[in-house]
Amino acid sequence: MNMQRIRKNRWVFGIIMAAAAVYLGLSVFFMDRFFPGTRVNGEDCSFQEVSKVEEWLLSLAGTAPLTLVERDGTEEELTLEELGGHYEARHEVLRVKRSQNGFLWPRMLWRQDQYELYPEPVFDEELFQQGLNNLECTQKNMSPRDARVIFTDSGYRVEEEQEGAKLNRERFENAIRQAFAQLDTEVNLEESGCYEEPSVRSSDQDFQAMTAQLDCWFSARVTYEIGEEPVELTARQLQKWIRYSDGKAELQTEKIGEFIDELADTYDGESAKRVFYSTRRGRIVLTDRRHKWIIDREAETKALTACVQEGGVIKREPYYQVPEGPSMGSEIGDTYVEVDMGAQHLWVYREGKLVLETDVVTGNTGLSRGTPGILAYVYSKERNRVLRGPDYESFVKYWVPFYRGYGIHDASWRGSFGGSIYKTNGSHGCVNIPPSVMPLIFENVELGMPVITYY
Repeated sequence: MNMQRIRKNRWVFGIIMAAAAVYLGLSVFFMDRFFPGTRVNGEDCSFQEVSKVEEWLLSLAGTAPLTLVERDGTEEELTLEELGGHYEARHEVLRVKRSQNGFLWPRMLWRQDQYELYPEPVFDEELFQQGLNNLECTQKNMSPRDARVIFTDSGYRVEEEQEGAKLNRERFENAIRQAFAQLDTEVNLEESGCYEEPSVRSSDQDFQAMTAQLDCWFSARVTYEIGEEPVELTARQLQKWIRYSDGKAELQTEKIGEFIDELADTYDGESAKRVFYSTRRGRIVLTDRRHKWIIDREAETKALTACVQEGGVIKREPYYQVPEGPSMGSEIGDTYVEVDMGAQHLWVYREGKLVLETDVVTGNTGLSRGTPGILAYVYSKERNRVLRGPDYESFVKYWVPFYRGYGIHDASWRGSFGGSIYKTNGSHGCVNIPPSVMPLIFENVELGMPVITYY
Protein backbone atom coordinates (compact mmCIF):
# COMPACT_ATOMS: atom_id res chain seq x y z
CA MET A 1 0.00 0.00 0.00
CA ASN A 2 2.76 2.41 0.86
CA MET A 3 4.71 1.52 -2.30
CA GLN A 4 1.70 2.27 -4.48
CA ARG A 5 1.23 5.66 -2.83
CA ILE A 6 4.92 6.48 -3.24
CA ARG A 7 4.82 5.55 -6.94
CA LYS A 8 1.70 7.67 -7.44
CA ASN A 9 3.30 10.68 -5.71
CA ARG A 10 6.42 10.31 -7.86
CA TRP A 11 4.22 10.25 -10.98
CA VAL A 12 2.37 13.45 -9.90
CA PHE A 13 5.63 15.16 -8.99
CA GLY A 14 7.06 14.23 -12.38
CA ILE A 15 4.06 15.79 -14.15
CA ILE A 16 4.39 18.98 -12.10
CA MET A 17 8.09 19.25 -12.83
CA ALA A 18 7.51 18.64 -16.54
CA ALA A 19 4.83 21.35 -16.62
CA ALA A 20 7.12 23.74 -14.78
CA ALA A 21 9.90 23.01 -17.22
CA VAL A 22 7.57 23.70 -20.16
CA TYR A 23 6.31 26.91 -18.54
CA LEU A 24 9.85 28.15 -17.80
CA GLY A 25 11.08 27.15 -21.21
CA LEU A 26 8.31 29.03 -22.99
CA SER A 27 8.80 32.00 -20.67
CA VAL A 28 12.46 32.19 -21.64
CA PHE A 29 11.55 31.68 -25.30
CA PHE A 30 9.09 34.61 -25.26
CA MET A 31 11.43 36.93 -23.38
CA ASP A 32 12.74 38.19 -26.75
CA ARG A 33 9.92 37.10 -29.07
CA PHE A 34 6.38 38.33 -29.64
CA PHE A 35 3.44 36.21 -28.63
CA PRO A 36 1.45 34.41 -31.31
CA GLY A 37 -1.26 36.60 -32.82
CA THR A 38 0.77 39.79 -32.37
CA ARG A 39 0.33 42.24 -35.27
CA VAL A 40 2.42 45.38 -35.80
CA ASN A 41 1.10 47.93 -38.27
CA GLY A 42 -1.21 45.18 -39.55
CA GLU A 43 1.61 42.68 -40.18
CA ASP A 44 1.79 39.31 -38.37
CA CYS A 45 4.80 39.31 -36.04
CA SER A 46 4.07 36.05 -34.21
CA PHE A 47 7.22 34.46 -32.69
CA GLN A 48 9.35 37.26 -34.25
CA GLU A 49 12.46 38.33 -32.34
CA VAL A 50 12.77 41.95 -31.27
CA SER A 51 15.79 42.46 -33.52
CA LYS A 52 13.92 41.17 -36.57
CA VAL A 53 10.98 43.53 -35.95
CA GLU A 54 13.47 46.37 -35.49
CA GLU A 55 15.06 45.63 -38.85
CA TRP A 56 11.68 45.43 -40.52
CA LEU A 57 10.56 48.80 -39.09
CA LEU A 58 13.78 50.48 -40.20
CA SER A 59 13.24 49.12 -43.68
CA LEU A 60 9.92 50.95 -43.77
CA ALA A 61 11.49 54.33 -43.09
CA GLY A 62 13.30 54.68 -46.38
CA THR A 63 14.75 58.01 -47.53
CA ALA A 64 11.79 59.66 -49.25
CA PRO A 65 11.72 63.46 -48.72
CA LEU A 66 8.96 65.22 -46.82
CA THR A 67 6.93 67.66 -48.95
CA LEU A 68 5.78 70.88 -47.28
CA VAL A 69 2.70 72.49 -48.84
CA GLU A 70 2.23 76.19 -48.01
CA ARG A 71 -1.02 78.13 -47.80
CA ASP A 72 -0.59 79.54 -51.32
CA GLY A 73 0.15 76.09 -52.78
CA THR A 74 3.93 76.49 -52.90
CA GLU A 75 5.75 73.20 -52.24
CA GLU A 76 9.14 72.60 -50.70
CA GLU A 77 10.96 69.32 -49.93
CA LEU A 78 12.91 68.39 -46.82
CA THR A 79 14.87 65.24 -45.98
CA LEU A 80 15.66 63.71 -42.62
CA GLU A 81 19.40 64.02 -43.32
CA GLU A 82 19.05 67.79 -43.92
CA LEU A 83 17.82 68.05 -40.34
CA GLY A 84 20.70 65.98 -38.96
CA GLY A 85 18.36 63.09 -38.23
CA HIS A 86 18.25 59.32 -38.44
CA TYR A 87 15.81 56.60 -37.43
CA GLU A 88 16.02 54.29 -34.43
CA ALA A 89 13.60 51.45 -33.82
CA ARG A 90 14.90 49.59 -30.77
CA HIS A 91 13.38 51.86 -28.17
CA GLU A 92 9.82 51.60 -29.52
CA VAL A 93 10.02 47.84 -30.16
CA LEU A 94 11.40 47.14 -26.69
CA ARG A 95 8.70 49.31 -25.13
CA VAL A 96 6.01 47.20 -26.78
CA LYS A 97 7.74 43.89 -26.03
CA ARG A 98 8.00 44.75 -22.35
CA SER A 99 4.19 44.96 -22.29
CA GLN A 100 4.27 41.27 -23.30
CA ASN A 101 5.94 39.88 -20.18
CA GLY A 102 7.41 36.46 -21.07
CA PHE A 103 6.14 34.91 -17.86
CA LEU A 104 2.58 35.84 -18.88
CA TRP A 105 2.69 33.84 -22.12
CA PRO A 106 -0.43 31.77 -21.23
CA ARG A 107 -2.58 34.82 -22.02
CA MET A 108 -1.73 34.32 -25.69
CA LEU A 109 -4.26 31.46 -25.60
CA TRP A 110 -7.16 33.94 -25.37
CA ARG A 111 -5.73 37.36 -26.35
CA GLN A 112 -4.17 38.81 -29.49
CA ASP A 113 -2.20 42.08 -29.46
CA GLN A 114 -2.13 44.77 -32.17
CA TYR A 115 0.29 47.72 -32.22
CA GLU A 116 1.07 50.75 -34.35
CA LEU A 117 4.84 51.26 -34.35
CA TYR A 118 7.11 53.55 -36.30
CA PRO A 119 10.85 53.96 -36.22
CA GLU A 120 11.74 56.90 -34.00
CA PRO A 121 13.44 59.86 -35.68
CA VAL A 122 16.37 61.22 -33.70
CA PHE A 123 17.73 64.67 -34.53
CA ASP A 124 20.84 66.67 -33.86
CA GLU A 125 19.05 69.73 -32.46
CA GLU A 126 21.53 72.26 -33.81
CA LEU A 127 21.31 70.80 -37.32
CA PHE A 128 17.53 70.47 -36.95
CA GLN A 129 17.13 74.19 -36.25
CA GLN A 130 19.60 75.14 -38.97
CA GLY A 131 17.78 72.98 -41.51
CA LEU A 132 14.43 74.58 -40.73
CA ASN A 133 15.96 78.05 -40.92
CA ASN A 134 17.14 77.32 -44.46
CA LEU A 135 13.59 76.65 -45.68
CA GLU A 136 11.92 79.35 -47.76
CA CYS A 137 8.66 79.04 -45.82
CA THR A 138 10.40 80.07 -42.59
CA GLN A 139 11.69 83.24 -44.26
CA LYS A 140 8.19 84.64 -44.80
CA ASN A 141 7.26 87.01 -42.01
CA MET A 142 3.96 88.55 -43.14
CA SER A 143 2.04 88.50 -39.87
CA PRO A 144 -1.73 87.89 -39.82
CA ARG A 145 -4.04 90.86 -39.33
CA ASP A 146 -7.07 90.83 -37.08
CA ALA A 147 -10.55 91.63 -38.33
CA ARG A 148 -11.31 95.26 -37.49
CA VAL A 149 -13.69 98.11 -38.09
CA ILE A 150 -12.77 101.26 -39.98
CA PHE A 151 -14.76 104.39 -39.17
CA THR A 152 -16.12 106.45 -42.06
CA ASP A 153 -18.15 109.64 -42.43
CA SER A 154 -21.33 107.58 -42.60
CA GLY A 155 -20.50 105.10 -39.83
CA TYR A 156 -18.07 102.22 -40.13
CA ARG A 157 -17.11 99.26 -42.30
CA VAL A 158 -15.64 95.86 -41.45
CA GLU A 159 -12.24 94.80 -42.75
CA GLU A 160 -11.95 91.03 -42.78
CA GLU A 161 -8.99 89.33 -41.12
CA GLN A 162 -5.89 88.44 -43.20
CA GLU A 163 -4.22 85.10 -42.60
CA GLY A 164 -0.63 86.13 -43.41
CA ALA A 165 2.28 83.74 -44.03
CA LYS A 166 4.18 83.75 -40.74
CA LEU A 167 4.75 80.35 -39.17
CA ASN A 168 4.25 79.57 -35.53
CA ARG A 169 7.68 78.09 -34.85
CA GLU A 170 6.65 75.73 -32.06
CA ARG A 171 3.70 74.25 -33.96
CA PHE A 172 5.77 74.04 -37.15
CA GLU A 173 8.58 72.12 -35.43
CA ASN A 174 6.12 69.72 -33.81
CA ALA A 175 4.45 69.07 -37.18
CA ILE A 176 7.83 68.25 -38.80
CA ARG A 177 8.84 65.89 -36.00
CA GLN A 178 5.45 64.17 -36.06
CA ALA A 179 5.51 63.77 -39.85
CA PHE A 180 8.90 62.00 -39.78
CA ALA A 181 7.78 59.94 -36.78
CA GLN A 182 4.68 58.70 -38.64
CA LEU A 183 6.50 58.23 -41.95
CA ASP A 184 4.28 60.82 -43.65
CA THR A 185 5.37 62.10 -47.02
CA GLU A 186 3.52 65.44 -46.95
CA VAL A 187 2.65 68.16 -44.47
CA ASN A 188 0.00 70.73 -45.34
CA LEU A 189 1.11 73.66 -43.20
CA GLU A 190 -2.34 75.27 -43.02
CA GLU A 191 -4.22 72.07 -42.20
CA SER A 192 -1.59 71.24 -39.58
CA GLY A 193 -2.13 74.61 -37.87
CA CYS A 194 1.45 75.75 -38.44
CA TYR A 195 0.61 79.41 -39.20
CA GLU A 196 0.18 82.29 -36.80
CA GLU A 197 -3.53 83.04 -36.73
CA PRO A 198 -5.49 86.29 -36.33
CA SER A 199 -6.63 86.71 -32.77
CA VAL A 200 -9.88 88.36 -33.94
CA ARG A 201 -11.99 86.98 -36.78
CA SER A 202 -15.09 88.60 -38.23
CA SER A 203 -16.99 85.35 -37.60
CA ASP A 204 -16.13 85.37 -33.88
CA GLN A 205 -19.14 85.70 -31.62
CA ASP A 206 -17.58 88.60 -29.68
CA PHE A 207 -16.73 90.49 -32.89
CA GLN A 208 -20.24 90.05 -34.27
CA ALA A 209 -21.71 91.20 -30.96
CA MET A 210 -19.47 94.28 -31.13
CA THR A 211 -20.52 95.16 -34.70
CA ALA A 212 -24.17 94.66 -33.74
CA GLN A 213 -23.58 97.14 -30.93
CA LEU A 214 -22.02 99.59 -33.38
CA ASP A 215 -25.00 99.15 -35.71
CA CYS A 216 -27.24 100.15 -32.84
CA TRP A 217 -25.13 103.17 -31.88
CA PHE A 218 -24.83 104.45 -35.43
CA SER A 219 -28.58 104.03 -35.96
CA ALA A 220 -29.09 106.80 -33.39
CA ARG A 221 -30.36 109.94 -35.08
CA VAL A 222 -30.67 112.38 -32.22
CA THR A 223 -31.98 115.87 -32.99
CA TYR A 224 -31.92 118.55 -30.31
CA GLU A 225 -34.78 120.97 -30.76
CA ILE A 226 -33.13 123.94 -29.18
CA GLY A 227 -32.75 127.50 -30.36
CA GLU A 228 -33.88 128.65 -33.78
CA GLU A 229 -32.28 125.73 -35.65
CA PRO A 230 -32.25 122.07 -34.57
CA VAL A 231 -28.90 120.46 -33.68
CA GLU A 232 -28.46 117.07 -35.35
CA LEU A 233 -26.08 114.42 -34.08
CA THR A 234 -23.97 113.12 -37.00
CA ALA A 235 -22.14 109.84 -37.54
CA ARG A 236 -18.87 111.79 -37.49
CA GLN A 237 -19.76 113.11 -34.03
CA LEU A 238 -20.61 109.59 -32.84
CA GLN A 239 -17.18 108.38 -33.94
CA LYS A 240 -15.54 110.78 -31.49
CA TRP A 241 -17.44 109.12 -28.66
CA ILE A 242 -16.40 105.55 -29.46
CA ARG A 243 -13.12 104.06 -28.25
CA TYR A 244 -12.12 101.07 -30.41
CA SER A 245 -9.21 98.85 -29.38
CA ASP A 246 -8.32 95.14 -29.64
CA GLY A 247 -11.58 94.30 -31.35
CA LYS A 248 -13.70 95.97 -28.67
CA ALA A 249 -15.80 99.14 -28.84
CA GLU A 250 -16.70 101.29 -25.87
CA LEU A 251 -18.97 104.33 -25.65
CA GLN A 252 -17.07 107.06 -23.79
CA THR A 253 -19.39 108.92 -21.46
CA GLU A 254 -16.78 111.60 -20.83
CA LYS A 255 -16.72 112.48 -24.54
CA ILE A 256 -20.51 112.73 -24.59
CA GLY A 257 -20.22 115.00 -21.56
CA GLU A 258 -17.85 117.26 -23.49
CA PHE A 259 -20.42 117.52 -26.28
CA ILE A 260 -23.13 118.48 -23.79
CA ASP A 261 -20.77 121.09 -22.30
CA GLU A 262 -20.35 122.62 -25.75
CA LEU A 263 -24.11 122.53 -26.29
CA ALA A 264 -24.73 124.24 -22.97
CA ASP A 265 -22.03 126.86 -23.58
CA THR A 266 -23.67 127.66 -26.90
CA TYR A 267 -27.34 127.64 -25.96
CA ASP A 268 -27.62 128.50 -22.28
CA GLY A 269 -27.65 132.17 -23.34
CA GLU A 270 -30.65 131.36 -25.52
CA SER A 271 -32.19 128.84 -23.19
CA ALA A 272 -35.44 130.79 -22.91
CA LYS A 273 -36.17 129.50 -26.42
CA ARG A 274 -38.51 126.52 -26.35
CA VAL A 275 -39.79 124.20 -29.08
CA PHE A 276 -43.49 123.50 -29.45
CA TYR A 277 -45.49 121.50 -31.98
CA SER A 278 -48.63 123.46 -32.69
CA THR A 279 -52.01 122.07 -33.65
CA ARG A 280 -52.01 123.48 -37.17
CA ARG A 281 -48.56 124.82 -37.96
CA GLY A 282 -46.08 122.21 -36.75
CA ARG A 283 -42.82 123.17 -35.09
CA ILE A 284 -42.65 126.61 -33.47
CA VAL A 285 -39.89 128.16 -31.36
CA LEU A 286 -41.25 130.06 -28.35
CA THR A 287 -39.79 132.44 -25.83
CA ASP A 288 -40.29 131.26 -22.27
CA ARG A 289 -41.11 134.35 -20.24
CA ARG A 290 -41.14 132.81 -16.82
CA HIS A 291 -38.00 130.74 -16.48
CA LYS A 292 -34.39 131.08 -17.49
CA TRP A 293 -33.56 127.54 -18.63
CA ILE A 294 -30.04 126.21 -18.06
CA ILE A 295 -29.09 122.80 -19.42
CA ASP A 296 -28.61 120.18 -16.70
CA ARG A 297 -25.30 118.87 -17.99
CA GLU A 298 -25.05 115.75 -15.85
CA ALA A 299 -28.64 114.64 -16.44
CA GLU A 300 -28.45 115.35 -20.17
CA THR A 301 -25.15 113.46 -20.53
CA LYS A 302 -26.83 110.37 -19.05
CA ALA A 303 -29.90 110.87 -21.21
CA LEU A 304 -27.92 111.26 -24.44
CA THR A 305 -25.79 108.22 -23.58
CA ALA A 306 -28.97 106.17 -23.16
CA CYS A 307 -30.33 107.50 -26.48
CA VAL A 308 -27.20 106.37 -28.34
CA GLN A 309 -27.19 102.98 -26.62
CA GLU A 310 -30.81 102.39 -27.60
CA GLY A 311 -30.40 103.70 -31.16
CA GLY A 312 -33.22 104.88 -33.38
CA VAL A 313 -34.56 108.29 -34.42
CA ILE A 314 -35.03 110.57 -31.44
CA LYS A 315 -36.09 114.20 -31.14
CA ARG A 316 -35.53 115.75 -27.76
CA GLU A 317 -35.06 118.86 -25.71
CA PRO A 318 -32.29 118.85 -23.12
CA TYR A 319 -32.97 118.43 -19.45
CA TYR A 320 -32.90 121.85 -17.82
CA GLN A 321 -32.21 123.22 -14.39
CA VAL A 322 -35.05 125.61 -13.49
CA PRO A 323 -34.01 127.97 -10.69
CA GLU A 324 -37.49 129.30 -9.91
CA GLY A 325 -41.17 128.48 -10.18
CA PRO A 326 -42.79 125.15 -10.94
CA SER A 327 -40.63 122.91 -13.11
CA MET A 328 -41.96 120.93 -16.02
CA GLY A 329 -38.75 118.96 -16.55
CA SER A 330 -37.37 119.24 -20.05
CA GLU A 331 -40.69 119.21 -21.94
CA ILE A 332 -43.64 121.57 -22.23
CA GLY A 333 -45.79 118.55 -21.57
CA ASP A 334 -49.16 117.49 -22.94
CA THR A 335 -51.42 119.67 -20.76
CA TYR A 336 -51.56 123.30 -21.89
CA VAL A 337 -53.53 126.15 -23.44
CA GLU A 338 -52.64 126.95 -27.06
CA VAL A 339 -53.56 130.24 -28.77
CA ASP A 340 -52.88 130.61 -32.51
CA MET A 341 -53.23 134.37 -32.90
CA GLY A 342 -52.88 134.22 -36.65
CA ALA A 343 -55.90 131.92 -36.77
CA GLN A 344 -57.57 133.62 -33.78
CA HIS A 345 -58.27 130.22 -32.22
CA LEU A 346 -57.70 128.65 -28.82
CA TRP A 347 -57.33 124.99 -27.78
CA VAL A 348 -57.15 123.44 -24.32
CA TYR A 349 -55.33 120.07 -24.05
CA ARG A 350 -55.18 117.86 -21.01
CA GLU A 351 -52.87 114.80 -21.05
CA GLY A 352 -52.69 115.03 -24.82
CA LYS A 353 -56.45 115.06 -25.37
CA LEU A 354 -58.34 118.04 -26.74
CA VAL A 355 -60.79 119.27 -24.10
CA LEU A 356 -62.25 122.26 -25.94
CA GLU A 357 -61.54 124.84 -28.64
CA THR A 358 -62.98 128.21 -29.54
CA ASP A 359 -62.49 131.31 -31.66
CA VAL A 360 -61.00 134.26 -29.80
CA VAL A 361 -60.05 137.91 -30.19
CA THR A 362 -56.53 138.89 -29.16
CA GLY A 363 -54.65 142.21 -28.90
CA ASN A 364 -55.20 144.97 -31.43
CA THR A 365 -52.23 144.82 -33.77
CA GLY A 366 -53.35 147.96 -35.60
CA LEU A 367 -52.73 149.96 -32.41
CA SER A 368 -49.56 148.03 -31.51
CA ARG A 369 -51.36 146.25 -28.68
CA GLY A 370 -50.82 142.76 -30.03
CA THR A 371 -50.76 139.89 -27.56
CA PRO A 372 -47.10 138.75 -27.21
CA GLY A 373 -46.10 135.39 -28.70
CA ILE A 374 -44.61 133.59 -25.72
CA LEU A 375 -44.59 130.56 -23.48
CA ALA A 376 -45.98 131.58 -20.10
CA TYR A 377 -47.84 129.96 -17.20
CA VAL A 378 -51.14 130.46 -15.43
CA TYR A 379 -50.30 132.19 -12.18
CA SER A 380 -53.80 132.96 -10.86
CA LYS A 381 -57.52 132.13 -11.28
CA GLU A 382 -60.10 134.73 -10.21
CA ARG A 383 -63.85 135.30 -10.40
CA ASN A 384 -65.75 138.57 -10.89
CA ARG A 385 -62.81 140.85 -11.47
CA VAL A 386 -62.68 144.43 -12.78
CA LEU A 387 -59.87 144.93 -15.27
CA ARG A 388 -58.54 148.49 -15.41
CA GLY A 389 -56.18 150.33 -17.70
CA PRO A 390 -55.38 153.97 -18.65
CA ASP A 391 -58.39 154.20 -20.94
CA TYR A 392 -60.65 151.30 -19.97
CA GLU A 393 -62.43 149.56 -17.12
CA SER A 394 -64.09 146.17 -17.80
CA PHE A 395 -65.92 143.72 -15.59
CA VAL A 396 -65.26 140.02 -16.26
CA LYS A 397 -66.67 136.93 -14.58
CA TYR A 398 -63.56 134.81 -15.16
CA TRP A 399 -59.94 135.97 -15.11
CA VAL A 400 -56.93 133.71 -15.86
CA PRO A 401 -53.70 135.79 -16.04
CA PHE A 402 -50.59 134.14 -17.50
CA TYR A 403 -47.98 136.90 -18.06
CA ARG A 404 -47.76 140.30 -16.39
CA GLY A 405 -51.11 141.99 -17.18
CA TYR A 406 -52.01 139.59 -19.97
CA GLY A 407 -54.69 137.00 -19.34
CA ILE A 408 -57.65 135.03 -20.65
CA HIS A 409 -61.16 136.26 -19.84
CA ASP A 410 -64.74 136.39 -21.02
CA ALA A 411 -65.77 139.35 -23.20
CA SER A 412 -69.53 139.87 -22.94
CA TRP A 413 -69.32 143.12 -24.92
CA ARG A 414 -68.31 141.31 -28.12
CA GLY A 415 -70.82 139.91 -30.54
CA SER A 416 -68.36 137.92 -32.66
CA PHE A 417 -64.98 136.25 -32.39
CA GLY A 418 -62.26 135.00 -34.73
CA GLY A 419 -61.46 136.20 -38.21
CA SER A 420 -59.45 139.43 -38.51
CA ILE A 421 -61.21 141.43 -35.80
CA TYR A 422 -57.98 141.64 -33.81
CA LYS A 423 -56.27 143.72 -36.47
CA THR A 424 -58.53 146.76 -36.05
CA ASN A 425 -60.81 146.05 -33.09
CA GLY A 426 -58.73 143.77 -30.93
CA SER A 427 -58.26 143.82 -27.17
CA HIS A 428 -55.72 145.74 -25.11
CA GLY A 429 -53.60 142.56 -25.19
CA CYS A 430 -55.69 139.93 -23.41
CA VAL A 431 -57.29 136.90 -25.01
CA ASN A 432 -61.06 137.54 -25.26
CA ILE A 433 -63.26 134.42 -24.98
CA PRO A 434 -66.97 133.94 -25.78
CA PRO A 435 -68.90 134.08 -22.45
CA SER A 436 -70.49 130.70 -23.10
CA VAL A 437 -67.08 129.00 -23.38
CA MET A 438 -65.10 130.77 -20.65
CA PRO A 439 -66.57 128.75 -17.73
CA LEU A 440 -65.25 125.55 -19.32
CA ILE A 441 -61.81 127.07 -19.79
CA PHE A 442 -61.78 128.30 -16.19
CA GLU A 443 -62.71 124.81 -15.04
CA ASN A 444 -60.00 123.05 -17.06
CA VAL A 445 -56.97 125.27 -16.42
CA GLU A 446 -54.87 125.15 -13.29
CA LEU A 447 -52.02 127.06 -11.69
CA GLY A 448 -48.71 126.51 -13.42
CA MET A 449 -50.34 125.28 -16.62
CA PRO A 450 -48.45 126.42 -19.75
CA VAL A 451 -50.06 128.99 -22.00
CA ILE A 452 -48.62 129.12 -25.52
CA THR A 453 -49.34 132.10 -27.75
CA TYR A 454 -47.95 132.62 -31.25
CA TYR A 455 -48.66 134.28 -34.58
